Parts: sequence; structure tokens; C-alpha cells
Amino acid sequence: MELIMLGTSHGIAEPDRFCSATLLRVGERLYVFDCGAPVAGLMRRRGLPYAAIQAVFLTHMHGDHAGGLPGLFDTFTAVMKNGERLPVYFAEEEAIEPFKAWCYAMHSRGKRLERLDAHTVHPGLVFDDGVVTVEAIPTEHIAYENAPSYAFYITAEGKRLLLTGDLTEDAHDFPAVAFTEEFDVIISELTHFTPSSAVSIFSRCRTKQLIFHHVRPNTAEEMLPLCPQFPFSTVIANDGDAFTL
Repeated sequence: MELIMLGTSHGIAEPDRFCSATLLRVGERLYVFDCGAPVAGLMRRRGLPYAAIQAVFLTHMHGDHAGGLPGLFDTFTAVMKNGERLPVYFAEEEAIEPFKAWCYAMHSRGKRLERLDAHTVHPGLVFDDGVVTVEAIPTEHIAYENAPSYAFYITAEGKRLLLTGDLTEDAHDFPAVAFTEEFDVIISELTHFTPSSAVSIFSRCRTKQLIFHHVRPNTAEEMLPLCPQFPFSTVIANDGDAFTL
């Protein structure tokens, strides 16, 4: 099993980082968590087959996490010739029809548009294909707009992963399960709070490895000297990094 960091930037792309996109590879299966641009091109460049995608999961509906989805769907339906459908778990039900309208505007119409297998994320278990389970945990990243956002608790091959998604400015919505259950890896954002203010939160995590993504240049610089104090392996991920679990 492998965790592949396709995009690790904050709200906009940097010269060396694209927006958020994380892949979990389990055997020949791929699971996409967040879909920042240009996820379709990055998969192609890495030789990851679109046919292997089992589902796409969006933590929330900000452009840096969902902006690459139209391109991925367009590419998927162009390349896959046997009517395969792309399961997408949208963080908001209200996003589905506007997404379809944009696909229509890009001429992904008729039979191609019917190949969108749209679902809505909700708290609790949202996915179980017998290989991977995904449970959604509400966060408060865009609560000020009364809009949902989620962390994902993922299990596969006896391993436990926690993807925090984007959080609040004081990280008070950091998923509490990180402090009560043992994880093989926690993937945390590193943009919306200062690293120094979150040291006490990270120190309480029960994990073998903590991987930071969704990184700003200044937060990476601030976090780097703090990493040695944690009682587990800590990594600030870069685009293209892959971790064997």
C-alpha cells in the first residue's frame, strides 16, 4: 500500500507545489482524496492509470481541493471507452448540479455526463468496497459560510490513516480521534494555523508517522525545527513524495 502526494500546496499553486491531491494505492486500486489541479495531468505523468480509480473524495468544496475535478472527469470519460463511471463523493450536495453544468459547458455531455457517479459525503461511514473504508468526520473549516468540511478516517489492509482536510485558524477542530486511537499515519494540513500554536495538538497524536501537506513556504520553515520534538516520524511532504505503509 502506498500514499502518493500529487499536490501539497496551500490555497494556490507555488512554483514547486500544486494544489491538494493525495492518492492511496492499494494493490492495483487507486483512491483519490481531494482533486486540486492539475490532478489528471499529474496522474498521467506518473503513469497512474485512470482505470484504477475506485473513487474520488472531496474534503470540502474550495477550488484548491476540487478545481481539478472537471479535468479529471473529462479525461476519464475520454480515455475510458467502455462506459466506466467515475464515483465522486462531493462534500456538498449543492455542488453536484453546478458541477454537471460545468461539464456540460465543456461538452462532456450526453452519455459522457451520465458516467458521473455522484454521491454526497456525510458524517460517518461513506464508503466501503471491501478493500478500503472511508469515514467522514466533520470539521469547521468553512463553518462561517454554514458549509460542511470533513476529515477522512481511512482503513485498508489493516492500516489506519487520518487525513485532516483543512481546519480552522486555531485548529480546535483537529479530529479528536487522533488522540484516542492508534494510527499508522496522520496527514495534516499546515496552512490555516501557525505551527507553533499547534505543537501541543500534534504532540498528543497517537501515530507512527505524521505527514504535513497543504503547506505554505513560511509554515514549512517554521515547522521544520519543531519536528524533532515529536515522538514519531514527522515529514513535510513535497509534490511527488510516496510513502509505503
